[in-house]
Amino acid sequence: MDNYTPLQALGEYLTKDDLANLLRVSKRTINNYISEKRLPEPIHIGRRALWDKAALAEFLKRGACE
Repeated sequence: MDNYTPLQALGEYLTKDDLANLLRVSKRTINNYISEKRLPEPIHIGRRALWDKAALAEFLKRGACE
């Protein structure tokens, strides 16, 4: 287990960096989308924001981020 981190155990979740890369936008844009209700609120573990992949996929299917 060379580069294992505890967050790898959270395979069903995306970090803000993951989400920004997926949507091809900046992290600041992710913040704006959340404020504008174009993305769902993340859950927080400590200071880290995480999005459930299944819930996010369902949200995006409805076209909320466009």
